[in-house]
Amino acid sequence: MFGSPMARKILLIAVMVLAHSGASRAETISVNFTGRNNGTPEHLHVEFGASSSGVAGVNGNDDWNDILAYGDSGMRATFGPVGVVGSEGGEAVITFSSRGTYSQSWAGRRIVPLEDPSGDMMDGHIEGRLDSFPWTVTVTELADDFPVYEIYAYLGDDEGGRSGSITLNGSSTVAYTSKIFDGTFVEATGGGASDYVVFRGVTGDSFVISGGGVDGANRTGLHGLEIVGVPEPSSLVLLAMGLLGFGWFAWRR
Repeated sequence: MFGSPMARKILLIAVMVLAHSGASRAETISVNFTGRNNGTPEHLHVEFGASSSGVAGVNGNDDWNDILAYGDSGMRATFGPVGVVGSEGGEAVITFSSRGTYSQSWAGRRIVPLEDPSGDMMDGHIEGRLDSFPWTVTVTELADDFPVYEIYAYLGDDEGGRSGSITLNGSSTVAYTSKIFDGTFVEATGGGASDYVVFRGVTGDSFVISGGGVDGANRTGLHGLEIVGVPEPSSLVLLAMGLLGFGWFAWRR
């Protein structure tokens, strides 16, 4: 009724392997775009790890690359290429252009406290307008570290309530309505008020995203960017799955 002792042992071993192995760790590259109308941004860095207790973004990352874009650095010009490094040592190169830069603090509309990790990341942004000069970010040299990945684009402006859109590789477009970050991230669905868009199942060693405000909306832009590799099952997981299958067969016998 309960199978042979050998079948029970195989099932127990398989469960233990699964419990202790899991999937291989995902590679992640996180980028924080700083910004301000002019002068040096007040919040240059999302500072975590050993020096702080917080993490930023919906994926809880504590390792962010800063792209310093303020004053004339991103004003109707191309900036970069800039090398960025991921959580597991993977590398990529980022080049971007924008209509300008801005920040919620500079506009006096920041809600979350200063030095809040996600609040700092969602403060400054590069901005664009679809009818004149959209912002564009090109990421290259992802190489073999990201065979399949997800792109998290953190969006917003200095006022909230503006209509915007973002496009991946000239084909996949998502519409959204901007909001001032209030401490809770909201994914864009159906054009509603949101803080971020996710493109899933992306492949290739490079991609281009672009966006900005629609209907003449200014200062609608990109706060941050995360490239999150989709982890492949580890060899231990595959072994455990095989053991489970064999154990179940033996149990049924």
